[in-house]
Amino acid sequence: RYGPFEFQNGAPVALGDKSFVIEKEVPPNDVAMEQRLKSIVLPDVTLRNARLEDVIRLLQQRSLELDPVSPQKGVNFVLKNGASETAALITLNLRRATLLDTLKMVTEVAGLKYRFDGEIVVIESQ
Repeated sequence: RYGPFEFQNGAPVALGDKSFVIEKEVPPNDVAMEQRLKSIVLPDVTLRNARLEDVIRLLQQRSLELDPVSPQKGVNFVLKNGASETAALITLNLRRATLLDTLKMVTEVAGLKYRFDGEIVVIESQ
């Protein structure tokens, strides 16, 4: 990290006469969790002015019902302190979206971010 900069993975960067490409090392657990979230496809997600807690409860329940792995164990979500208080109400209408894509949309609409902590999806303020 050089100064107060944020780089995206794969972005070209020049420092003086040197050129670099940013490559973020992704922990193996994060890759596995991302694949799990991609493997769960939600046929329909319709939300109208929904509270974050209700959306997370719905995603957790649907992940358990639609988990292709046997035995089905679903995905665990945790809301960090303050995330639900700062989140906007959520309105979405998605068809055949992966759980990962749905999570990305929910956190974007709510003004939050997510990260993986082992087998848990943590949702927190930006």
